[in-house]
Amino acid sequence: MSTGAKIVYVVSVVAVFIVSVIFLRGNAPAPPTGDIRIVSRLDEFTRAADPDVENTIAAFLQQPGSVGIIPVEASPESGAADLPPIPVESVKPVNEVELRKAFCTPTLTRLIRQQYPGMYDDIPDADLVKNVLRTRPEYQDRVCVLPVWMPAPHFIVKYQVDSLSLSRFAISRTTLIWAAGITAGFAIGLGLLMKFTGAGA
Repeated sequence: MSTGAKIVYVVSVVAVFIVSVIFLRGNAPAPPTGDIRIVSRLDEFTRAADPDVENTIAAFLQQPGSVGIIPVEASPESGAADLPPIPVESVKPVNEVELRKAFCTPTLTRLIRQQYPGMYDDIPDADLVKNVLRTRPEYQDRVCVLPVWMPAPHFIVKYQVDSLSLSRFAISRTTLIWAAGITAGFAIGLGLLMKFTGAGA
């Protein structure tokens, strides 16, 4: 293969790769990568809220950042600032519509009365707490009533991504794999075509 043919071959292969990336990527931005910075956890946010707040979920969702579920490997005993680095790829999305149907409150009596409306209206708050904790001690630290498919509130967080590798030119790994495959196929085909036609000989 002559020098000119080699240049044409290389330029063609590179051009196919670039066109494939542009076509496959489209207008969709590449997903962000990096570690997240937790703005707040649902349980911590609720415990720090005003005791008169009936449901903290709306205010929690209004905070800056995205809402998601961190991996169960993240220690629930640690505060948000003490958690180990968490890559954004391991954070699961949360259906905010479903989350808004739940409720969280820093006051145990309000939590119980909301969960069982009308059932304990004739019982004073102090007696209600004593009676519930006597039979259901797990309510001691409970601040939310969530759908059964959602994790405990200490895994539901508002977060931001710190070390973004996201830009208008960022390319996802899937796009690169597909583009490389297309380019490899084109390179093999073009090489065989040039060989059998004697192009550039």
